[in-house]
Amino acid sequence: MSILALKKKGYLFSDNFDKNTLDPAWELEPNQASRYTLDPVKGTIHLLHGTPSNLYLWLKQLTTEKQFVLDVRQGFIPQDVNHDAGIIVHDHQDNHLLLRVFQEGNVTSLSYPWLRIERDYNTYYAYHSQDGVQWSVVGAESFDDTAPLIGLYVNGAQGPGMEIEEVRVYLSRSVIVTGLTEGTKVELLDKAGIPLAVRVCTYGQASVAFDLSLYGMEVEGAVSIVLPQAQQPIVEKVRTIQAGDVYTLQVLPDMYMTDTQGQEHLLDEHLQNFLGYMSTGSQTYREAQIVVKNPLSGSFSGLKIQTADYKQTGQYRRLIQIAPDNNGVPGIYGTTVSMSGKLAAGGTYKYWIRLEREMDPNLATGEVFFGLDMQAVYTP
Repeated sequence: MSILALKKKGYLFSDNFDKNTLDPAWELEPNQASRYTLDPVKGTIHLLHGTPSNLYLWLKQLTTEKQFVLDVRQGFIPQDVNHDAGIIVHDHQDNHLLLRVFQEGNVTSLSYPWLRIERDYNTYYAYHSQDGVQWSVVGAESFDDTAPLIGLYVNGAQGPGMEIEEVRVYLSRSVIVTGLTEGTKVELLDKAGIPLAVRVCTYGQASVAFDLSLYGMEVEGAVSIVLPQAQQPIVEKVRTIQAGDVYTLQVLPDMYMTDTQGQEHLLDEHLQNFLGYMSTGSQTYREAQIVVKNPLSGSFSGLKIQTADYKQTGQYRRLIQIAPDNNGVPGIYGTTVSMSGKLAAGGTYKYWIRLEREMDPNLATGEVFFGLDMQAVYTP
């Protein structure tokens, strides 16, 4: 079953430079094609020294992002005291912040494969790393421009330039689980089910956070939840968990679609099949029986299901109706069904969904968006 709903996706952008052309998210200044080369086989971009001495590669979308983490894997080795390269925050005028690789005398200073800038509104934190996992703090600075230019740069008229292997951007370093109550235990697991970290929601709080910087900003794994007074954990399915993701705990029963052969299919895992079944055929409408199941050891009360908007449109909500099950056939169709009493452990509740075909040619499209909102209270 799925008990976590993804409320905000943390991933913003990444580039491994494995294409023959520069991603349109970047903006080169000055716009001179001779100042960079792409190697899609190796997966690199090479920013070249030249005239003018400063070359910038702006990531335009970061201008409006107030909080983010920008990581850069690079291989710049300065050959001269007049050469430097790195990450820049620029105010469109003469002021800027630099996290740079440069040469001081005969010693290369700050020559690390990984550079990081973390923005928290007007405060910027700088880090460096040898492996992109363990980070050391360089410092923190305030920068008052609310919409600065942010990107990469090289400075110098001659030299080997800056080779960049990877850029990745997330909303933050942490994945957050919200909607918790005091005493809820949350474990971050790897894909083998081995705990990576454990958090317990404390008094006065409603969330916990895990720093994914320790795991390369992404984890192929799962989350385990132990509710207060519960004996057994509820383990989420394995998924890609990314830095900046925000999940909300929603302990709800599972829903299954019953096909024409009487086989049940979990909607979480067969959503496309369900939508395909509902939208195909030549009939004026399609019906399907939905089975709500409680796979947990506790019980649900106040179970209620209603039609809802989806993808910020209610255009097709008028085409969807649901009805309680009446000995294997639909009851009276409407917009809401509910169950009296409790849905005990292992129990089921059945209802029907009906999707009418769009008959107005001016409104018909290749996609139909609709939502189903389920509410219930779980008691361990």
